[in-house]
Amino acid sequence: MNHIYKTFLLPTGIGIAVLCSMNVEAITREEMLKLNAAYPPGSVVSCETRLEGNGGNLFPTLLKTRAHIEERTGNLTRTDVSVTFVPQGSSTTTMTVNYQSRATMEDDGELVDIDPDSLTVSFSPSNPASESIVANKMRSTLPATGSDLRLYKTVTITDFPSFIITPQDQPPIYCFKEE
Repeated sequence: MNHIYKTFLLPTGIGIAVLCSMNVEAITREEMLKLNAAYPPGSVVSCETRLEGNGGNLFPTLLKTRAHIEERTGNLTRTDVSVTFVPQGSSTTTMTVNYQSRATMEDDGELVDIDPDSLTVSFSPSNPASESIVANKMRSTLPATGSDLRLYKTVTITDFPSFIITPQDQPPIYCFKEE
């Protein structure tokens, strides 16, 4: 569960708020302010990352994220996020995680908070008992409010407005704006 959190839930918040940049250098706070103005509420960011399996019980998995920007007010961005986990060789989703997040801009990064009460898990096929257990475990691993700073320097622009988030010691997350 901690791997899922570190690999996806933590980096996703910055991917939601950091949509693009003016150049391929690390994103600055000033660039973020300009970019936030360019992506009003209603914008959708899609991201994908591939998790390697461990050769045992963890299969290689594609994570697909869809983040809908609900609100931008000053330095605050609120989003609704849906993450689907698709094991290699499968065309069906085995798990979907939905949650709401809030990102507050700071000088060198964003403080990202996931609303634990909004976090839900669903499996395909449905398994309500397991869904509740996994959701509770994920909620218990979320960092304390105001403690998750995502540095702008982890973001690189590829083809405007597409970008890559490269969290330390984690696979890259490839993001693009849905039209």
